[in-house]
Amino acid sequence: MDHNVEVSAARTNALESAVIAVCSEVVSTLAGELKTKDNALIGLIRSSLFGIVNAAFDDFLHRLSQAQPVSTLPAELLCRVFEFLDLADRVTATHVCRQWRSTSLAAPAALWCDVVFRGGPAGVLSDMLERTRDLPVSLDATVMPDSIDQLSECLMAHMHHIRHLNIDVQFMPSSQQDIDLSTALNIEAPILERFLFFNPDSQFIYRPSELGGIFGGHAPGLGTVKLQGDISHFDPASALASARAVTFAESDWTLRDDLNALFAVFPLVESLCIEVDECSSMGLPDLVLNFPNLLTHLAVTLNTEVDAVDPCDVLALVDQHTNNVHDVYLCINTHLEAEHALRLLQACISGCGNTVTYLAVMSSVEDTDVIVQMQGTNGQRRTVTNIPCEVMEEWPTGTFDNLTKLSISEASWMRGDLLPACPALVELEVRMLVPRYYPANSGDSIFVSSDSERQYLLSCPRLRTLALTTRRYNDPDMVAAAPLILAPDTVRDFIERRLAFESPTLRLERLVFRGTRLLQTPADQVARLLAIVDSIDFEDGKPSILADFDNVFRWD
Repeated sequence: MDHNVEVSAARTNALESAVIAVCSEVVSTLAGELKTKDNALIGLIRSSLFGIVNAAFDDFLHRLSQAQPVSTLPAELLCRVFEFLDLADRVTATHVCRQWRSTSLAAPAALWCDVVFRGGPAGVLSDMLERTRDLPVSLDATVMPDSIDQLSECLMAHMHHIRHLNIDVQFMPSSQQDIDLSTALNIEAPILERFLFFNPDSQFIYRPSELGGIFGGHAPGLGTVKLQGDISHFDPASALASARAVTFAESDWTLRDDLNALFAVFPLVESLCIEVDECSSMGLPDLVLNFPNLLTHLAVTLNTEVDAVDPCDVLALVDQHTNNVHDVYLCINTHLEAEHALRLLQACISGCGNTVTYLAVMSSVEDTDVIVQMQGTNGQRRTVTNIPCEVMEEWPTGTFDNLTKLSISEASWMRGDLLPACPALVELEVRMLVPRYYPANSGDSIFVSSDSERQYLLSCPRLRTLALTTRRYNDPDMVAAAPLILAPDTVRDFIERRLAFESPTLRLERLVFRGTRLLQTPADQVARLLAIVDSIDFEDGKPSILADFDNVFRWD
C-alpha cells in the first residue's frame, strides 16, 4: 500500500476513535433522554454535537495560525531583534502586525530614544519624539529647508527630555526661521548632557532671549559641548558654563580675542580641543591669556601654514600662562620642514622639564611621518603629529638619555641604522604591524633570522621588560586582520640581535605579549626562549596613544 495512504488511514482511524469516544460520553450523559427514542430530540442532539465539534476545530485552527515561531518569541527577545534595525525599518515593523506594534511601542527606551532626523513629511519628527514617552532622548538633526520648521516646533515641545542634542546647519535660514529656531534653543534644558552645534559659515544667526540666553540659562547637567562657528553668537551663554569637555572650531580666528572669549564661556572646562583654519593675529608669544584653572588637556588642530601660526608658539603659550595643562596635543595638518620639526620637538622637551622619561614614536598610516608623544619627570605630556621621518636621525641632544620607557613602532625603528642609546631604559614596547612573522619576512620587519647581522641595534643596558604589542583585536583601526603569532626562535633572535645589554649573559625579567601570540611549539624553541627570559605574560592589546583625546577630537 502507498505510504501516503497508510498515513491517511492511520489518521482516519485516530479520528474515528476520538469521535466514538465523544459520542460515548454524550450517550452516557444523556442516557435518560435518549431512552424515550424521540427522533426529534435525537436529531437535535446530533446537530448540536456536529456544531460543537466544528466550532472547536475552528478554534484550534485559529490558535494554530497564531503560533508561528516568531509569534512565540518573548517580547524582550523580539524587542532585542528590533534594536538591530535602523529607525526607518523600526517604523515599518510597527505596521506588520498588532503584536509587533504593541511590543515595539512598549519599549521606548530601547527603540525610540535615539532619533536621527534628516527631514521628511510634516509631523514625522513629532511622531518619533512622541514615541519616547518623555524618556531621555538623543536627537541628531540636520537643518534643511524642509526640516527647520519641524525641528523648531519639536524642540519647543520636547527640550525638557532631550539628553543629547546634535544640530547641523546646512543652509541659510530666513530671518523668521532664525527667530523660530533661536526661540526653541532658548528653552530650558534640565537634563541636557551633550550639545553639538555645527554652523561653520555662521549661516544661522542665533537670537538670544531676555530671559537668560541659550537654554534659558539653565542646562545644569551639560558636560560636553562641540561648536563650529562664532562663539559670540551664543552670548549670553551661562548655560554652557558647566561643560567639562569642549571642542571648538572657527573658520577665521583672532586668537587673543577668540581664546579669551572661549575661556570666559567655559570656565570649568577640563579638556579643550580647538581647530584653527586661518588666523588673523600674529605674535602668539605676546598674548595675555587667562587659562581656566581646571583645564588639564588641550588639543589644537592647525590647518594653517607654519609661517601663519608656529606650533612652537602654541606650546609656548601653555608653558608661559599655566601650570595646570599637563597634556598638550598638536595635530598639524600642514607640511613641516625638518627645521621646524626639530624646533617643535625641542619645545616639547622643554615643556617636559627638559627630562623625558617616556617616549612614544608611531608611524602614520602613510608611513611618511611619525606621531611623537613624550612625558617628563614634571608630569607634563606633549604629543605632536606630522613629524617628518628624516628627523628620526637627528633627535635633539639628550632626548634618550633619561628614558625609562620607550614605545616605538616597527616602521619607526627601521628608519635609522642606529637608534640613540638609552642608558636608563627599563621597559621597551614594540608596536607590531604585520599579521604574522616568519624568517622569510626579515627584510620587512625588525625580526631577523639567526644568521642575520646585528643591525638596527638599540643599546639598553638596564632593560628589564620587553613588550610586543598590537591594538586590541576588535579595534577598528587595527592594521592586522588576525592575531600576530610569533615563533619562539623569532622572538629570541630579536632579543639577541637587536638589543645590546650591559652583559651578554643578562636575562630579561619579563616578556609581555600584548595582543600578540606566542607559538607554543616546537618545545625546543620554547626552551631556548625561556633560557633568556624569567617570565612570559599575556595581556590584551593596547589602544592608540591618542585614545585619551578621542572624546574631544572627534566631531560626533
